Amino acid sequence: MPLGVYISIPFCRSKCSYCNFASGVFSGAMFGSYVDRVCDDISRAGEIALKMQGHLEREVETIYLGGGTPTVLAPADGDDLSGRGHADRARARRSGARLHGAEGEF
Repeated sequence: MPLGVYISIPFCRSKCSYCNFASGVFSGAMFGSYVDRVCDDISRAGEIALKMQGHLEREVETIYLGGGTPTVLAPADGDDLSGRGHADRARARRSGARLHGAEGEF
């Protein structure tokens, strides 16, 4: 069964009154280290699943970026998170990539 991956991007230009995501307004200086950490977790996902006696599908059908405003990231950071830097860990079919963000951000 193909895998759907949700990656939280907890950064916003401003916090919406209706939002209940764990997100906030942070310095752009934090973005790169956050993306590096998430990419590291992605690269170790198979190893982590094995340690937990689990199985992780290698084919990723859909990647969701949300939980804040993913459009605050640099395009290269979005590319890294969507798996281009992790071709050895998963074969993304690229059938779907979805961005979740605040109204007016797209």
